[in-house]
Amino acid sequence: MKKSLLYTSAKLVFFVAVIVTINLFSWSCTDSSSRTVDNSSFMLRERDSLLNEIRNIQDHYVNLQNEKETLTQSLDRENEANKVLKSNISLNNKQIKASNSKIAEQSDRISYLSAKNDSLLATIDVMLGKMDEIDKKIAMKEKETLELKDNISVLNNAVKEKDEKISDVNEGMIILQKTDSVKMIPRFITAAELTGGWGMNTTDIPYAHWLSGATVVAGLEFNRRFLAGFGAGAHIFNGGTLIPIFVEFRYGFPTKNFTPYLFSKGGALLNFESNNSSNIFLNAGIGLRHQFSDKLAFNFGTGLYTHNSGQYGRSSFLTMNLGLIFTNNKTGVK
Repeated sequence: MKKSLLYTSAKLVFFVAVIVTINLFSWSCTDSSSRTVDNSSFMLRERDSLLNEIRNIQDHYVNLQNEKETLTQSLDRENEANKVLKSNISLNNKQIKASNSKIAEQSDRISYLSAKNDSLLATIDVMLGKMDEIDKKIAMKEKETLELKDNISVLNNAVKEKDEKISDVNEGMIILQKTDSVKMIPRFITAAELTGGWGMNTTDIPYAHWLSGATVVAGLEFNRRFLAGFGAGAHIFNGGTLIPIFVEFRYGFPTKNFTPYLFSKGGALLNFESNNSSNIFLNAGIGLRHQFSDKLAFNFGTGLYTHNSGQYGRSSFLTMNLGLIFTNNKTGVK
């Protein structure tokens, strides 16, 4: 716009200079005006033309001035808009910078997650490999389990056969025990026993209220079933002490360590101070024997004890027996 204005101004100055020159020339040549009438007329026409041109130039100049003002106003508006745009651009640049920072952070986060994901993928690959190995081991274990099941089945059959054989052996042992019982294989035994009792029925007479004592039996035992022996000891009553001389029989029902049994013993009760107090007695009942070893056993029993002296009549006691049995295999027979 400035270039066009300078060009128009220069053109206007040029035409003004031409007009001044023409006027000066016309004034200097008034003496020859008659001769140059045609030239004057031409010059006048040229002047008028130039004046018209000057007016046109002036109008154009005015238009240019108006256009300049319009453009200046538009330029001001554009400058204001440009300032706003610059401010917006600055704000956008800040936002872009913040966004770039966030993008950088996100990129770092993505890189970290990618690395972690790669690590996890590698771990998953390792785990898949291990799972394959485990599956193979499981398959092998299942195969081994099936083989073990087959072996167990075979062993069960073998055990069943062994059980049948053991059953046959047990039956044979039972038969053998019965045979041994019939053979009556003997062993020497010594039994020491403590006895205590409480009187029954009439208890206000001598030898009827209570009983305590100890006895020893020596005899033979046949396969822990049948026992027979002779015994002696001392029985103390509320009326005095009597010496029992007796025989004893027991019959047991042996198991592995315990043997329930029935017992019966009887004989004479001697009083060396007074023959009137001597009498006979009988003691029968049940007991339980526990075998500690092949040579030592413990027994406990209970039964009914009764004696009759003639002088005081018959007295009865409920007795408890506690004792030990010692076995000696030195019989020459086993």
